[in-house]
Amino acid sequence: MINTSAARISTASKGQYQAYIKVFGPTLLDTSNLVSVRFGISNTQSIEAITVVLPIGTVKFHVVDADTLFLLCLQDIDRMKTIYDNVADCLVYLSGSYLVVRRFNHPFIL
Repeated sequence: MINTSAARISTASKGQYQAYIKVFGPTLLDTSNLVSVRFGISNTQSIEAITVVLPIGTVKFHVVDADTLFLLCLQDIDRMKTIYDNVADCLVYLSGSYLVVRRFNHPFIL
């Protein structure tokens, strides 16, 4: 899911990470650069990080012990020189565009 309210860190819950490895197989974990993540009024510490290849580029997701989806932050979207067009519901990048699907009034990359 594109997280338009978080500008610094892409995150995933431990449960989402476990579902990811069931589908795509084991992935290299990075525990060298753990971060503090703020959700609303509370903070949580990441427990590891994984690198995921998306249609628009490669993103490091920090895994947290919280009930959340894979959240792609705006900073990573900017780093990949990608524009989220919320009117056309697509991500526009140098070599093309990728459709975004809205569910529950939130943008998702499938």
